[in-house]
Formats: sequence, structure tokens, C-alpha cells
Amino acid sequence: MSLKRGWVLDNPKPALFIFVSQKSKARAAIAPAGVAKHYAKQLRYPFCLCLAFEKENGGNGFYNEICLLGHFDTICRPQFNNRKNFIAILMQGITMSDTLLENYNYDIPKELIAQKPSESRENSRLFVINRQNSSFYHKKFSDIVEFLDKDSALVINNAKVIPARLFGKKETGGKVELLFLSPHIEKDGRIYSVLMKPFIPLGKKIFFEDKYECEIVSKKQNGEAEVQFNKGNILDFLTKRGIMPLPPYIRRKESLAADLKDFDKNRYQTIYAKEIGAIAAPTAGLHFTQEILEKIEKKGADIICLTLYVGWGTFKPITKSDISKHIMPSETFVIDSANAAKLNKCLAEKRRIFAAGTTSARALESLAQKSGKNIDGVLQIEAFEGQTDIFIHPGYNFQIVKGLLTNFHLPKSTPLMMASAFSSRELLLKAYKEAIEKKYRFFSYGDAMLIL
Repeated sequence: MSLKRGWVLDNPKPALFIFVSQKSKARAAIAPAGVAKHYAKQLRYPFCLCLAFEKENGGNGFYNEICLLGHFDTICRPQFNNRKNFIAILMQGITMSDTLLENYNYDIPKELIAQKPSESRENSRLFVINRQNSSFYHKKFSDIVEFLDKDSALVINNAKVIPARLFGKKETGGKVELLFLSPHIEKDGRIYSVLMKPFIPLGKKIFFEDKYECEIVSKKQNGEAEVQFNKGNILDFLTKRGIMPLPPYIRRKESLAADLKDFDKNRYQTIYAKEIGAIAAPTAGLHFTQEILEKIEKKGADIICLTLYVGWGTFKPITKSDISKHIMPSETFVIDSANAAKLNKCLAEKRRIFAAGTTSARALESLAQKSGKNIDGVLQIEAFEGQTDIFIHPGYNFQIVKGLLTNFHLPKSTPLMMASAFSSRELLLKAYKEAIEKKYRFFSYGDAMLIL
């Protein structure tokens, strides 16, 4: 195996690069050499290796060599006893890297993507992961009561989904669909941020029922647009005329969406939804019934409410191969003084805090960062209302959440990465594989998972 120095790879074909820090930490990326060079400089990593570069002659296989790129600082040499040890560390970085987007991919049969929820909320299945011994259990959701008692607390997100999907017509009569990204936030002059399909030019208007109309006033590179309405009371208008913003994998053509409008308004909503303004449901909460919540309280567990208005940030796709470079759009979250006091009491009593959903978990961990204080060795938080752009992925150290209730998430999605941070990527994907084998139902209208 040869060792070559310098930026010798000008070939535009992608190769597998390993970037290694002075502390022997490795990151991996698949990219052309020019991109890798830029990436290495940004990271300020002292050296970079290229492995498995495709042969230029188009033949099968790869060069059996390692090309050393960038600087090989003498400070780094003592970190590795020999080349064999050096390569072993690098290969571990390849196979175990939690920052590669592709490592969060998996195949899901289409028939396991739930198009409707279970007939009754509590009859969903519950896949239980025990992190301590890496074991799996298969339950019904109603069995969740078994896992909560006087030494625990359940935190729920009471955000209410607004029918934020709205159909209108162009001046020519063609159809246009808007998805309001923050319908509870009105900018000066009745301006709202939306996603639009199809895009229409700036200055053009869209016409709706009840004499509502809007003009396209700006477009952004990330696909968002801003529209200005001629009338106010948009929340009331959406409640009356809008359609629930179901994810695109739940197939609802316009006519079917209208036919199931009332059904989805009921089932794509938690029973405790109260604070209107979310554009996606905190889906882990869809399985709860009033009876289950009452049983949990009877066992002595506290139920704590907060609000995170689920927005585009939760489901915006990651486009970078290195997930640590992803930037989450901000979302609004709130916890009032009464619920903050309940949470502080549970923290002081060292109760096990269960987050019902990744949105509840994000809000709790954001609270720890934004209003948390260490008082006599105990984390305490304050009532809070503000924004969070926290992106939780493997490597994150949870400060409040000790148990996570969640659904099965899309490949390469930020909720999948949060669940991976709580369990471990390897354990979670192993559980997903078993769930697929046992025909669990996936995604928003699917079954639930409890990570202990």
C-alpha cells in the first residue's frame, strides 16, 4: 500500500475522504477532491486521506493506495503508533461515522407507510427499545402506562395544527397551492411566509374563496415565498377553508383531501391540542386517549404541558452530506410559569422525564440551554417564550430527557437523527429493521416507539 503526499487528486470523480483531527477524531465525506480540499480547510483539520478512489480506466475495483492530502504535521505523528493503527482508526471513522447523511438511510416498503391512522388511537403498536441491554419489546400503545409511575413525568406538546394548506387560482384560472409556514405569525402588512406550488412570478396574484387574494411580494433561494393578503383574520380563514397539511407521503389528491377533510382534522390532531399555529402534528401524541392520560396520572406521574409550534424546521430536508452543517429553521416554543414549576419539581425529585415526541424533546433541551440554571447541583428552568433552532443529532448530551416516545421517522430526517442521538444510530436502525420485518406501520399515521 503506497502513501503519497500532496493534492494529487484533480479527477472530478467522487472519492471517499477521511479528515482526521489532532485528537484522532475522524470525519468522512464522499466528494470530488476539490470539494474535499475546501472542506478540510474549513474544518482546519491537519490532514486528510483519500481512500478507494475509482480507477480512471473505468475498470472494476479501486486503487489500493492511500493518498495523503494537505499537511502532515509532526504534532500529529505521536497520535498513531504505526500505520496499521492509523488505518484502523480511519476505518472506524468510515464505518461508524454519525455525521454522514447517508448513514441515516434505510429502505421502507411502500405498503408500510401508513395512509390512515389505526381505527382507534390506543390500538397502535408500540415498539420498545431498552438502551441498557439493547433489547426490544413489542406492545400495544395502551401498554405505555406500564412504563410511567410516581417516579416519572410525561411532557406533552399541546400545539394545535391549523389547516395550513390552501388552494387558490391564478389570474389565468390555473390552480395554485400554498402551505403557510408560520400561520400564527403575521408580518407587517398582512404578509406571510409560504411554500408555493407551482411557483408564479413576483407581482402576480392568487385568488381564493370569500374574496381573499394575495400578491407574491418576494421569493427566497430556499424555496420560500412571501405573500401579502388583501384581508386579515387569516387563521379564521384557514380554519374555515384550509386543508390539514398532511405530509406528502400520505397520498391525498385535492379531491380526496377535501373528502377526508373532517377526518384528518380530527385524527391529525392530538386530543390535548390547544395552542393553534402548528403546521404539522406532534405525531407521537396522536396515540394518546383521555383514558390513557388519566391512568398515567392515577399512577402518580405528572403530566407537563408546553408548546412548540411545529413548523418547516422539523421536516425540512437535509441537503448536506455532513449533517453537522445543517441549519434548522427557528420555531417558536413556550412554557408557562405553572408548567415550569411542575418541571422544576420533577427535576429536583430526580424523576425520569419522558418526552412525548421529538418536538417536546427539542423544547425541553432548548429550555436547558436558554433558561436553565444549576441550583445546588440541580438543573432548574424558568418560564420561557422564544425561538429555538436546536438540531439534536448523535454526540448531543441530553440534559432533561430520560425517556423518548416517538414515531417511526423518514430516512435522513432530523427527527430520525434526534432519536439516534438518544438511543444510538446503530441500535435505532437495528430496531427499524426488526419493525419492518414485523410489519409495523411507519411515519405520521403509523405506530409508536418508546426508547427507555
